[in-house]
Amino acid sequence: MNKHSLKKNTIANYVGQLYSMLIVIIITPLYLTYLGAEAYGLIGFFVLMQTWLNLLDVGLSATLGREVAYSKGKNNLGLEFRKLVKCFESIFLILVTLIFFSVFISSEIISEKWINAENIKSETIEYCIVFMGLIICFRWFTTLYKSGLNGFEDQIWINGINILINSLKYLGALFLFMFYSIDIKTFFLYQLLVGLFESFVFLKRFYSVIPPINTRLSPFLIDKKILEKISPFTFSIAITTIIWTFLTQFDKLLLSNLLTLK
Repeated sequence: MNKHSLKKNTIANYVGQLYSMLIVIIITPLYLTYLGAEAYGLIGFFVLMQTWLNLLDVGLSATLGREVAYSKGKNNLGLEFRKLVKCFESIFLILVTLIFFSVFISSEIISEKWINAENIKSETIEYCIVFMGLIICFRWFTTLYKSGLNGFEDQIWINGINILINSLKYLGALFLFMFYSIDIKTFFLYQLLVGLFESFVFLKRFYSVIPPINTRLSPFLIDKKILEKISPFTFSIAITTIIWTFLTQFDKLLLSNLLTLK
């Protein structure tokens, strides 16, 4: 990367992160005004659930970014690289399937036994939890492709699309409350549609920057050699993530049961 590209990517990262922080700070009080504290508590629970389920990533998305950067530096983006990508996608497909069915099966228990709501019906909470699971699944794939694009040093595009997606997530939901409905179920349905769009956009972009190959690969591929190659780095990231999550989120997990949503 030359100095000019480094400077542009650095500026893009700062702009993207600044926008992401500011829009959350500005929009949160408005969400509380329209939704009320209890319904907004479900959004807080969604963020908490997403953080804990990210443990199942076990460092894979970060590993893909590293492998992309390494392969790009070696100018080795052919068949073996495509196998690597397919292997990551296959593992993620297994994990998101596991996540969704786990969330779906446990949604009733969580809504009735874990979350303490005063005014929101347990059926509504159960509905929202199922949609939370779907949203997290799509965002998982987004994280995977985003990490790959970071390896390709595509920060300007990433931050540009992040600004668009964050605008849809936060400003779009605000307009939804203002002009259509303040139903929390409608909010999570809208976030699911945004998550689906985001995942599709990042998938298309990722494959557009990968050089094409003539060999047709199986859509599902698990390669033992690839797993053995990436496992040391992946496990080191996984351990760090697990420790960080327990240190910073365990109290929030307990409080989500001990306190009411409000």
